[in-house]
Amino acid sequence: MATNKTTHKKKHTPVAREIGSAQDSPTLLAEVKERIQAVQYAALRSVNKGLVGPYWSIGQLIVDRQ
Repeated sequence: MATNKTTHKKKHTPVAREIGSAQDSPTLLAEVKERIQAVQYAALRSVNKGLVGPYWSIGQLIVDRQ
């Protein structure tokens, strides 16, 4: 005989954790922003480096055919 059990999955809600005093929050936020900006700037530099070569060769191709 098969038993039909229903399972109830408990939904987990995010729990706010204490990160220190309220005075630490602006410092933490500033550090997070700084890290994100540093990563974004590094990505931008990487993309720019990757585009310089093809642009240079396209420019050289145009100059050669003039």
